[in-house]
Amino acid sequence: MPFKSFFENPDDYQNSNHYLQGGSPKLLKTIIDTIEGNIDAIEEVNLCWYLFNNKILHNYLKRIAQKGIKVNVITIPLEGYDNKSAQKLTDIDTNVIGQSQYTKYSLAEEIFKDYYFNNYANYNIYFFNHIYVRSRYIKQFSKGDFPYSLHIKNGYIKKKDGYISLLSSSNLAVRDKVKYESLLIIEDELGYEDNTRQFFNDIIANSIHIKSFNKNFNILRRELKPLTTANNSKNFYSAPFYFDSANKMEEKLITHIKTAKKEIIICGQHLSAFDYKFYNPFHSKINLQSNTKPGILRAISDMSLKGVNITYLSQTLATGNKEVDHKFRTLVNKKSYSNFYKHIKDNPSTAYYINANIHSKYIIIDDLLIFCTYNFTPTQFIYLDQVRIDSFEHMPKKSFYGIHCEVSSHVIIKDIPTINAFRENVTMLKNDPKTEKVL
Repeated sequence: MPFKSFFENPDDYQNSNHYLQGGSPKLLKTIIDTIEGNIDAIEEVNLCWYLFNNKILHNYLKRIAQKGIKVNVITIPLEGYDNKSAQKLTDIDTNVIGQSQYTKYSLAEEIFKDYYFNNYANYNIYFFNHIYVRSRYIKQFSKGDFPYSLHIKNGYIKKKDGYISLLSSSNLAVRDKVKYESLLIIEDELGYEDNTRQFFNDIIANSIHIKSFNKNFNILRRELKPLTTANNSKNFYSAPFYFDSANKMEEKLITHIKTAKKEIIICGQHLSAFDYKFYNPFHSKINLQSNTKPGILRAISDMSLKGVNITYLSQTLATGNKEVDHKFRTLVNKKSYSNFYKHIKDNPSTAYYINANIHSKYIIIDDLLIFCTYNFTPTQFIYLDQVRIDSFEHMPKKSFYGIHCEVSSHVIIKDIPTINAFRENVTMLKNDPKTEKVL
C-alpha cells in the first residue's frame, strides 16, 4: 500500500504519565519498525523534526548509522526547548517510574552533548536557527527570547530503489503527554518524492552542523538566499528560503476549500487563521488594500453559506464568554479565536467540537485529504521578507531584521481508504466522552 495512516490515542494508556518513550510511543515504534522493516534497502534516513529530545530515537539512529546508513537530523537549537517543570519519566514497557527528573531542555541537552563529544560515523545533527518575528510587541518566549520557525515533523527515507516519506502531527518529544496524534507514511507513490528530496537538501544547506554551531550566532540578522521550490499539487513546503511560500500555501488551501460540494472537516490543535493582520510594509511586493487577510477559516465558513456541511475540531477555544471559556485552554491571543467563534456560531450546517487532547492537523474536503504538520494559525500563513523592528517593547535593547515564515508542510491525498481512516478518526474524536460540542 502506498499510503499508511496511524493514530495515537491517549485512552490506550493506563495513566497520563510522562513516558520515557515520549508523547507518542505507538507512532515512535511505527517509525522505527518502518525503518527496520526496510533496513537492507535503505541508503539514507533524513528527519526534520521540531523537537529532538527522544533518546530512544537518537540511540536507534546511532545504531543504523553504524551499519552504514547515512542519517541526517534537522531540529531547533537547544535554546528553543522548554527548561521548566522537571518531571519523572515512566518506562511504558516496564511501568517503572525513574527517580531522576527531566525537562525537555535537559533531555535534548543530553543528546546534543552525546553527539558533540563523540564521533558517530554517517550521523549528522543540524540546527536550523531561524526565528520568526513580525511585531515589536512580542514578549519573551518561555523557550528562549524568540520562537524558532521550524515547526515541521517530516522524514525522507531514501531507498536503493524508491523512497518512504513520513509526516506527523507529533513532536515525538519526551515530556509531552500523549495526545490524539497522527502519522502518514507514503511509500514509492509517484509525485511526492522530488519535492521532498529537494526540501531536505535545501533545509540542510541552510542549517548549521551541531559541531560548527556557535550559540553567539546572531539570529536577529539571519539572511537567507531565496531558492526555487519544487512545490506541486501533491505536496507543499513553506520555509523562509522559499519566497512567499507561506502566503502561497494559504492560497493553495483556499483553492481546495472552494471546491467543496458536500463537506469540510478541519481538525487542529489551534484554529485561529481568521481575519488576521498582514503588515504590508514588511513585504517587498504585496500591497493589500487593507492590512487584514480573511484566512482559511473565513473561506471554510463561507462554504457553509453554500450548503456545505462544516465540522471544526480543536484543542483550544475562546468565545468571549468567560463562563464558557474557563473550561477550555486558550492562547494569549484570545481575540482572533473569539472573533472566529462569533462569526460562525449562527452559520448553517456548522458543528464545533473541543477536546483538550487534540493535536492532529488535517482537513477533509469531500474525497480529498490535506494532511498537515502545522497549526491553523495566522503565523503559519504569513511570509514577510522585509521585517524591520528597530526595538521591542519588552526587549528594548534588541532588534530584528529578517524574514517571517514558519517551516512546515502538507500533502494532498485522494486515496479513499486513507481518507476513510481519517473519517473514522473524526468519528472517534466526536464520540469521545471528553469531547464537548460547543456548536
